[in-house]
Amino acid sequence: MEEIAASSGSLSVFVNGGTTPLGRALVRRLVAEGHRVTATVSDSAEAGLLRQDGALPSYPDLTRTGELRSAVAASRSTVFVNLAPTYSYQPPQGVSDWDTGLQLVGKGTAAAIEAAQAAGVEFFIQGSFSLLGGDEHDHSEHVPLTAPFIDDAYLAEERVQQSGLNACILRFGFVYSAESQALQTLRHALLRGQRVMIGSTHARANWIQAEDGAQAITLAIAQRPIGETLYIVDDQPLPPADFVRTLADALGVSVPAQLPALARRVFASETQLAMLEQPSGASNAEAKERLGWTLHYPTIASGLDRALLTWRALEPIRA
Repeated sequence: MEEIAASSGSLSVFVNGGTTPLGRALVRRLVAEGHRVTATVSDSAEAGLLRQDGALPSYPDLTRTGELRSAVAASRSTVFVNLAPTYSYQPPQGVSDWDTGLQLVGKGTAAAIEAAQAAGVEFFIQGSFSLLGGDEHDHSEHVPLTAPFIDDAYLAEERVQQSGLNACILRFGFVYSAESQALQTLRHALLRGQRVMIGSTHARANWIQAEDGAQAITLAIAQRPIGETLYIVDDQPLPPADFVRTLADALGVSVPAQLPALARRVFASETQLAMLEQPSGASNAEAKERLGWTLHYPTIASGLDRALLTWRALEPIRA
């Protein structure tokens, strides 16, 4: 594949989706490496978080091409990282707002591509989803997901490939960290003994701790694997049910009894139910070899331990 060497020294990077779990971890890493970072936010509270991380916040509507184009032009960025599609792609047991995610995958990616083209960016990274590759090891009779979210995700990748931009696609597993709102929602539900839909017990899913994902993105920015699609996932694909059980064990609680199958449709959207059942056990071997990528959290057990340590450090000290 064609490859263009990254510019030496400091870069100007535009992170679209700056307060997603991946976005925040990436901003901190890029700033620590001396790069100038502009990142999108939706309100003043998010802007405060990004300023703490060292980025310049930007407030465009991510589905409006004109607003996003103006923001990228003002930032004078040479690298565009589109993480807005991963907004909903967190532990699916804790995500209910798939409609917003659908907008950011479809209309959002179209706006991002046009903004990057107009600004003449040198390199574009598209955040995508490991479940688009399925799981060749899953031999169940599961019917592959055909929800609009996935249809739009395939279309978004095609738009990137046909855009004429120097681009690569990174397909992430479900992203989690202590900052993940979905993981926090799941944690609070388990601690309160509330029922959660744990998902499949057999169809393997991919996962990635946000800091490991951010490291892979920075390596891609440096090496620029133009035209390639890489899976940014941890070493151990596991069913969604195992993710919940691992978290519950770490918290020292039990997983509440599950709702009957028919009742689940009352409490969850079709897309959420599909995400909890869709196999996506892709391998990270190519990404490791291509990028020289080494994971700090190769399993969900190690990644969740990191989240728990972070949460405990933020708890008030009791006299």
